[in-house]
Amino acid sequence: MFTTRSFKEILKKIALLIFGDYGIYIIYRLRWPADDINISTNSGELKNLTQREIMNSSHVLIREQAQYCGEQAYAYGVKVDGEIVSICFFWTGQRYREQRNFWPIKDNEAKLVQITTLPEMRGKGLATNLIRFACQQIRRQGCHILYARIWHSNHFSRKAFEHCGWQKIAWVIEIFPFKLKKSYKFIFKYLR
Repeated sequence: MFTTRSFKEILKKIALLIFGDYGIYIIYRLRWPADDINISTNSGELKNLTQREIMNSSHVLIREQAQYCGEQAYAYGVKVDGEIVSICFFWTGQRYREQRNFWPIKDNEAKLVQITTLPEMRGKGLATNLIRFACQQIRRQGCHILYARIWHSNHFSRKAFEHCGWQKIAWVIEIFPFKLKKSYKFIFKYLR
């Protein structure tokens, strides 16, 4: 006899077989912020980071983020007591189009491709402050529209971006049916 639970598990297995791996994301956009964004100075030292600084971190989680460095990549972070505790990366232009290309961006636009805060430092507003700082810095690189892709159920990231003035512009569902390598995207834009 089927129980409700076993029926749901069977449906999940069938869906996984048909649709394969999936992703459900919300796309956020920031059209240019003013230079007077309120950045707190109480949450550590905000700075542009080099790959060397990232690689020299005593935290494995921070060192792992060095993979996001390189051409047309910009790294920003929060240091507390000399240690990087929160880090984010923007990619621009060709780098983003060649390596990700999930969302279309132009040459004067940038995509925030990664943001990470050490688990013991979460909930202190560091990511929100870092997002604000990084937005100011990437603007100096000539980028006037910024994008971010956030997993639909990552409420903490969504809240941080919304608190910084980013707006939801679309939902994207990506599937890899029948375990194919090619994905199919379904984009649902917000009406404005």
